[in-house]
Amino acid sequence: GGLNRWGDYSATVVDPTDPQTFWTIQEFVYDTDLWGTQVTQLTLTLEPSSALLGVFSLAATAALAWRVRRG
Repeated sequence: GGLNRWGDYSATVVDPTDPQTFWTIQEFVYDTDLWGTQVTQLTLTLEPSSALLGVFSLAATAALAWRVRRG
């Protein structure tokens, strides 16, 4: 009844050969009777500063938890 059911055939999956790569396949509507498909590759990368910040954050959290447990 005039409704576009876009998104019925959309998915996002991990690349089986690379766990840092994702593929997203999205259906979209142009008009009442027209639709298309968009395929996009997404790759996760950590900048060195982000990785270093993550390590320091984990170390600080572990140190705080150790102090709390010791009282």
